[in-house]
Parts: sequence; structure tokens; C-alpha cells
Amino acid sequence: MLMQTNLNSAYILFFIIALILSVIFVLLAKKISVKYKFYDDPGKDSLKIHKAPVSFLGGGAMLASFLICLGLIWIFKKYFNFEFNNLKLAALFVCGIIAWFYGFWDDTYWAERTKIKQGAKILIQVPIAFALALIFYIVQIKYQFFDVPILGIFIAAMAFLFMQNAVNLHDGIDGLAGSTSFISAVAFFIFFVFCNNILAALVSAIIAGSILGFLIFNFKSATIFMGNNGSYFLGFVMVAMALMAAWPNRIFYSAFPYLLLSAPILNVVYVFTKRALKKKSFFEADRSHIHDDILKVAKSPQKVVFCVGAVHIIFAALGLILLVLE
Repeated sequence: MLMQTNLNSAYILFFIIALILSVIFVLLAKKISVKYKFYDDPGKDSLKIHKAPVSFLGGGAMLASFLICLGLIWIFKKYFNFEFNNLKLAALFVCGIIAWFYGFWDDTYWAERTKIKQGAKILIQVPIAFALALIFYIVQIKYQFFDVPILGIFIAAMAFLFMQNAVNLHDGIDGLAGSTSFISAVAFFIFFVFCNNILAALVSAIIAGSILGFLIFNFKSATIFMGNNGSYFLGFVMVAMALMAAWPNRIFYSAFPYLLLSAPILNVVYVFTKRALKKKSFFEADRSHIHDDILKVAKSPQKVVFCVGAVHIIFAALGLILLVLE
């Protein structure tokens, strides 16, 4: 009983620390953006909803909060009697930086080269996704099907590739991608606490805190965006949690965690179906997303977030029920 009380205190403590750190780093990110002009400038881009330049370093704030909390978990591991492999903690630390850095590169280097096609960017993401999957496989955060290592690595890499771009596509309205990612993190936290998976529960708690701190500045009339650096980072963390929820040689069971990530996944299906019907390239930017079509009716970005969030909660609850029943 005492052990569980200590764990519950640790979960709450690290959530609050992540939240506070995220707020601090968002404020710092906004100042850095002013100095170095790290802005999402709408310019003459008709697809942009915002009219004035907005910082895109929100992802950096969430990453910084996440990394510091991982470091604190390692430092106070003995104090809280945490039992987990330090290599898994290190893999989350290193891979989080890799995922974020590619997104930051996309926000800065690629942004200045508008003629580069989205398909080319995704091709560059492929080896990065395989690197993330391989590192995770080495530290035993993996899919294990039919005792074929390459199959598990391949599926994990494709999951990283898909989810990072899915969150990126989903990030089209103030507070949307952050809100659904927060809901997913909370749902994963509930499941991991139920399973007594301490490391995964801690990761879920700190990413939830990091996202919430960012959402304070992003939900309404956003003063900061997560940027591609944030969407790629969150996409990585979402798959990392799905991997930690997987079970060896249980294919259907390992698919259930993706119900907790339903909103961005459904948006990809919706967008690609519409583009296919119109015989357009899958990678051609437009405003044919679920949230765009709902916005035409709702007329308010906040109503869109609540609508999509409600559906996301329903799917997340279904995913939790299926995971617990299994």
C-alpha cells in the first residue's frame, strides 16, 4: 500500500513539474523566437489561418520539459524505488531529441526551400524512423511478432513514420493536436497505472504535463505553435507509448493502443480518401482535413477542438476497455 502511495505521489509530482517546466520553456521559446526570428510567417500562403507571424518553438518547450523530467526520474530513481531498465530511459531521451531535431530542421532549413516536395521529405524520414525503431528494439521497447526481429522493427518504423506525419497533418487549428495528444497521454497513463508499468506511466504523466503547459498558450488565439518540431516529437512519443503497451506475439492486442490515437489517424484516412477521389496527390497541401470541414459548420476553432476531442475521448475509452479486458 505504501509502495502504491509513493508511486501515486511520484506520478502527480512529475506531472506538475513537467507542467511548470513547459510553461517556463514556452515563455523562453517566445523570447528566443523574437531574437532569432523562429516564426511561422503566413506571408501570402492562403492555407494559413493565422494572419501574423507566430513562434513555432512550442515543440522545443515540450521537449525540454520532457528531457529534464526524464533526467529527474533517473536521479530520483532510488528515492522512489522505481524499477526499470535505465537503457529504456536513455533511449527515450536520445530518440526524443532525434525526432524533434528533424522537425526543427523541417521548420527552418526546409521552410526556406518551398519547392521541395513533401514526398521527398518523407523519404528522408524513412531512415530516421528505422533508426528510432532499431534503438527501441535494442532496449526491448518493441513489437515482437513470430520471433522475426526485422518484422517488429519494420512495423515500429512505419508506425513512427505514419504517426509523426499524422500529428503534423492534424495540427491545423489552435489547440487541436495538443488537446488530442493530451487526451491520448492521459488514456495511456490510466492503462499503464492499471498494468503497473512504472516507466511507461511516468512517461505518460510527464508528456501530459508538458503538453498541458504548452496548451495554455496554444488553445485560443495561439501565441505559439508546436511547429513541425513539436508534431514530430509528439508523434514519436505517442508511438513510444503504443509500443510500451504492446504484448509479444499478440497482433490484435498490439493494435488496440492506436484507438487511443484515433483522431490524427482518422484525419489521415479522411484526407487521403478525399484526395484520392479528386485524383490529387496525397502529399499536396490543402484544407480538406476533418477539422477544416467541421470549422465551416461550427465557425469556431474552439468548437472544432471540443467536437474532435469528444470523438477522440470515445475512441480512447473504447481502446482502454479493450486493453483492460485483454
